[in-house]
Amino acid sequence: MPGAALPEIRPSIGELGRTRDGALPGFDDVPVAGAAGDQQSALYGQACLEPGLGKNTYGTGSFVLLNQGDEPPPPAEGLLSTVAWRIGTRTTYALEAAIFVTGAGVQWLRDGLGLIEVAAETEPLAASLPANDGVYFVPALTGLGSPLGSLRAGTIVGLTRGTTRAHLARATLEAIAYQACDAVAAMQAAGPSRCAS
Repeated sequence: MPGAALPEIRPSIGELGRTRDGALPGFDDVPVAGAAGDQQSALYGQACLEPGLGKNTYGTGSFVLLNQGDEPPPPAEGLLSTVAWRIGTRTTYALEAAIFVTGAGVQWLRDGLGLIEVAAETEPLAASLPANDGVYFVPALTGLGSPLGSLRAGTIVGLTRGTTRAHLARATLEAIAYQACDAVAAMQAAGPSRCAS
């Protein structure tokens, strides 16, 4: 993408503009004085203020961000370089891994397959098994994010006549953990200075 097509990086804290007359009735000429993406604000809010500190936020998807300090990280396979925040003239960068389906996998068990009534059922179902019995779920329901990035990788393997909804619940929860581990491993492989073990 040509650099000219990208927006200007502006401070996260400080006046970015003002509301226009009539745009928000009763709120004319109000300063807009802060801007932060949800993942970047979570990195800041979870006190990952020094290089090497990172977080993983779980929701519909999961996003692992790792503070990289004042220099943008070089490109890394399967990862994104992003601006974490800018305060004054100081810009802090991060390395990001986007996992598209984590909580959405549990939602799919509930809404798509009707195997559970509420998300909280997955934990006791998964724990009811001593092992996964070889059942694995690759939850690429909207594509597989970092670090592999495949649009058509979704699959469930290891199904037998003995497979139950408990196996699918366990495979879904294990998939969340496996994806997070893959994301962190990709950051570690990108270089020892990038990810504290």
